[in-house]
Amino acid sequence: LCVYSDQECQGNGARKRGWMPPDQLLLELTKGGFGLVWYGDEERHQYMSMSNSLKLSVYLAAGLPVIVPRGISNQCMIEENRLGIAVDTLDEAVETVKSMTEQEYEKYAASVAQFASLLRGGFFTRKCLLDALHTCMRKEMYTYSESNITYMMEECAFEYICLNEAYEDNLALSWVFRGKAEGFLVREADSSKLIREIQNPLEHYLLLENYAKDARLVVQAYFRTLKGKMVVAESDVAFVSGQCQKTAVVSLIMPAYNAEDYIARSIDTALAQSFAELEILIINDGSTDRTQEIIDWYQERYPQIKPFYKANGGQASARNVGVEKAKGAYIALMDNDDMIRPNMIERLYDAIIKNDCDIAMTSVYQMTNMGYEKISEYDLPEDTAVSVDDFFELYIRYAYPVIWNKLYRSSLVKEHPFAVVTYEDNAWTPYALSYAEKICYINEHLYEYDRTIRSSTAIHTSIAKPVEEQYAARRDYLMFFLNNGNPKRRAVLKRLALGYTLGFLDVFTYPKFKELREEIQQLWI
Repeated sequence: LCVYSDQECQGNGARKRGWMPPDQLLLELTKGGFGLVWYGDEERHQYMSMSNSLKLSVYLAAGLPVIVPRGISNQCMIEENRLGIAVDTLDEAVETVKSMTEQEYEKYAASVAQFASLLRGGFFTRKCLLDALHTCMRKEMYTYSESNITYMMEECAFEYICLNEAYEDNLALSWVFRGKAEGFLVREADSSKLIREIQNPLEHYLLLENYAKDARLVVQAYFRTLKGKMVVAESDVAFVSGQCQKTAVVSLIMPAYNAEDYIARSIDTALAQSFAELEILIINDGSTDRTQEIIDWYQERYPQIKPFYKANGGQASARNVGVEKAKGAYIALMDNDDMIRPNMIERLYDAIIKNDCDIAMTSVYQMTNMGYEKISEYDLPEDTAVSVDDFFELYIRYAYPVIWNKLYRSSLVKEHPFAVVTYEDNAWTPYALSYAEKICYINEHLYEYDRTIRSSTAIHTSIAKPVEEQYAARRDYLMFFLNNGNPKRRAVLKRLALGYTLGFLDVFTYPKFKELREEIQQLWI
């Protein structure tokens, strides 16, 4: 066994020849023998079942017959063209070579010699490129057959899967996938029957309508190939399990108003959280549709659902009711038409505990008809405590005044209730931040702000109002955080407010906006 490498080699009959430049190596290999293509571990063996080995082409270009393990991607080509032998073990390879006559070896060498000239001349490369072009021009490029090809990749894995009962005799399947894929296949675990194909690798939630409650399901991640779909990871088996009440460590607050068309989905993703010590407070803000009926259905089945009803007063007042009732040491907030990824609470909780912060936050996907857009991203060190003063410098620049992509220390929220104004997010976020000391950031887009399921929101309603009312609403939220924010951070709050007024002047010609800017400039001089 001749080893052309600088690495150490051991074993009877192994001779180290050292590393050689490609031209010299090719000349050396033409002296004859067999080229050995083998593997060091099972993962490499599995890889070779899907991908060519560079060593194989080097040996063939040099005119050497090869010895390869059975099951590799090139086995049929090698055996059909008499380019070498395929064996199960190295011991089998030794015995095959020992029993081979010189005439038999010469037949292999003659076949390889014809093949080598084609390989060195680039015939196969040109053919591959032409086939790819022809495939691109054919309709069938866009259709993929089912395939039983499975190649598990270490960098791809399902970290969590959850199956729950959902409203109206449905099932809600949720999962956390790490790595890259082109889509998912949902199958019955026992029969491998395909239930659904999901072509968007960013999705993490599937509603199965009228599906049996005793279902056992798996999710597979795949890539498309010209031979079909190649599975790169498979989840554990998911099934509906019993729900038990645990002491709340985190309180997730969700205000709800006339949300019958979408609140079930939001509740499903909240129930799918991998963090077990969670209570979900849903505050019905005087809905007149079936919202309360849906909430009641979930409350009967899931002890972590805590419903409350109040007369209509807006999201801020509903959130304040939830804050008052919350029992957890930490509070998260969610809108009734959005989704959260199954590991959001766990990831934020781990970060806030590890870094001893007042707030942990994540980046956000905004879902539009154009797809997933990344928002609320900050140039901050990952999962590391930073001062709120440093964070404000970025906040002023990017100004994403959202409240629901964060986990808060409960005392911070309870001591600083929400402003009951039109733009309560803009009012409350800088106000609450000003009383925090440390914040940490997870850039994983764990919250999904959905703008696809309803055409009209509170923001759309407000911007359709007369300019006088729009001025009053904007003045209210600026004055709220300026007058009520932490006095120690007046300077940064003032800079933030002035930045907002510049934006107003770009949009509105209403003269009072200029007066508002001048008024703010005179504060605390």
